[in-house]
Amino acid sequence: MLGDAVAQIRWKSGGKHRARVKDGLIVAVFRHYESRAGKPLLHDHAVISIRARRPDDKGTWGNLSADLMLTHIAAADTLYILYFMEEVSARLGWAWEPREVTPGRRPVMEIAGIDQRLICWQSTRRQQIEDALPVLTTKYEEKHRHVPGEWAAYALGCQAADRTHPPKRTVLLSLTELTKLRERWRDSAIRAYGADVVDRLAQRPRKCGHGCGRWST
Repeated sequence: MLGDAVAQIRWKSGGKHRARVKDGLIVAVFRHYESRAGKPLLHDHAVISIRARRPDDKGTWGNLSADLMLTHIAAADTLYILYFMEEVSARLGWAWEPREVTPGRRPVMEIAGIDQRLICWQSTRRQQIEDALPVLTTKYEEKHRHVPGEWAAYALGCQAADRTHPPKRTVLLSLTELTKLRERWRDSAIRAYGADVVDRLAQRPRKCGHGCGRWST
């Protein structure tokens, strides 16, 4: 149902007519292996084409309704995360656990059993965002006279990320360079917390997935 609401195409003046996209969306996915801070952060960027086919017999093309996509962006993000969690649990047998990032807000789900020191070690960008977020939240509350809701909180998080991010890498890394980068990350983590913490990294989530009482699919 969310897909029907988000993936709608519009035509006529001002998007007077709207309907469900006929053949789905055109999406290009780009995989990144590190954060802008140079720490390990495996993630994907999905670029959605604004052009899609109308549900008519002519097969004509038009523009997506971007306003609806923005309205449901928080829900779409939640569905993506749930799908990702299900895939990880099914393939690797790992479990998940909630962690409160911002007091009073909905907790985020993280892989269970990961040493908190390792999470803090690689989450320098997250800390930068968390440090900037209270200032933006305070300004929002002063202006609107209420705490931000889920969508507004998401938008404030994006603002905090935009204001704190370092410049993007201009030269792409080769697979050989990525392998060396991973080795440097591993050596850095071992020097900081010991080989036992790093070498058993994948075992702990799997152990939690076999009966330690944490969420898994």
